[in-house]
Amino acid sequence: MRKLISTSIYLLLFFSGSIFGNTQFSYIGADILYSRVNFKNGYGGTIFVREGATQLNFFVGYVFNKFIGFECGYEQDTNKSNTVSVAPMRNELGIKNFTALVSNEYNAKSKMYGINLNFVPQLQLSNALSLVPVIGLVYMRTHDTLDLQLFDGDPATSLEQNNYSVSFKESKIIPRFGLRLQYMINRLLGIRASYIWEKTDLIQPQTTRGINPTQTLQAKLNNTSSVGLGIFLQV
Repeated sequence: MRKLISTSIYLLLFFSGSIFGNTQFSYIGADILYSRVNFKNGYGGTIFVREGATQLNFFVGYVFNKFIGFECGYEQDTNKSNTVSVAPMRNELGIKNFTALVSNEYNAKSKMYGINLNFVPQLQLSNALSLVPVIGLVYMRTHDTLDLQLFDGDPATSLEQNNYSVSFKESKIIPRFGLRLQYMINRLLGIRASYIWEKTDLIQPQTTRGINPTQTLQAKLNNTSSVGLGIFLQV
């Protein structure tokens, strides 16, 4: 029985090497991505403007063979800061009749970052060119702040509050999918073009304000899509 098991393991390893190839390597690199993500209308859509955020992704990966590979990355976008206007009596942050009686201009900041883990099989198109599907998860954290000159809303409350800062924070594991085309310039150095989609509409941070803790303010994200270029080094 032991001899049979040993022979089976040997044959499995032999044929795995023949079918899948023995090409194993690790790599490190970085991507720069143009991200398209916005908040939903009525839930921060006119406040937290994230269109065109620049995102960086630093990654390390290991390829076992042409069908099995894994990659881990840390992604962070630029802190989007802008001054926005919200028309009086507009529904926003889940509040009916969001009003700004003193000034309609607010300072808003939005930041997203997280750690991703991906299954990345290598589909060889030629000796130097590969197509790489991306199937993974990302532990995403968002932090959004809004400085208000005056805040009011109905029907939850008619109380006004001046010079108030609203802060939204949430962390969640969400799926991510994508496709990459990568090219080896030489034996060690490669470049890649990527498209990544992340289901960020699962992120819906809530907060309350001190003047009325029973009133819940909520922001909701749309899904994120990103395109970009990267460079990597086999090590």
